Amino acid sequence: MIAVILSLIISAILAGVTWLVVGSRIRLKDSEQANDAANFGAYFAAFLLPVVVFVFYVIELL
Repeated sequence: MIAVILSLIISAILAGVTWLVVGSRIRLKDSEQANDAANFGAYFAAFLLPVVVFVFYVIELL
C-alpha cells in the first residue's frame, strides 16, 4: 500500500515540475485555469505508470 502512495506522490511531484518547466503546451480546455489543471492531469497520467514500475522494481531489490 505504501508503494502505491509513494508512486502517487512521486508522480505528482514530477508532474508539477514538468508543468512548471514546460507549461501548458497542450490545449485541452477553453479556460486558462481549467487548461492548466488538465495539463497537470495529463502530465500526472503520463508519469504514473513508469513511476509505479520503478518503485516496485526498487522495492523488490531491497
